[in-house]
Amino acid sequence: MKRIIAALAVLLQPVTDHQGGADSHIDFGTSYGFSDAFYVGAVTYTDNQISPDSGGSQRLDDLDSKVSGAGPLTGRSFALGGASVDLNLRGYKEFAAQNRPEGWNVYLTLSLSAARPNAKNGPA
Repeated sequence: MKRIIAALAVLLQPVTDHQGGADSHIDFGTSYGFSDAFYVGAVTYTDNQISPDSGGSQRLDDLDSKVSGAGPLTGRSFALGGASVDLNLRGYKEFAAQNRPEGWNVYLTLSLSAARPNAKNGPA
């Protein structure tokens, strides 16, 4: 499983009148399937702020942030009733941070979709 996702996000905090700048975010992951239902792999991402913050406190305007992260991935796919289910656990160790904290992030994702007509053990 390989994927590349790009996203652009702008956040506005109405209470402080602070608007975060636009971010460029790229994710990449690869995994090896040990069976039709179980896989492990690695994930990585990079996030770069491409425009400055605005509004609110003027002293925050020039603090463009960036960070990268990498870590393990594991998941299980199975059929449940008439749906295909994918349960995915990812962990990222952040590094190369600028103007933001570093640390670990862990995500648990549950994805549901209509079952494939010929699925035996769940989605591939």
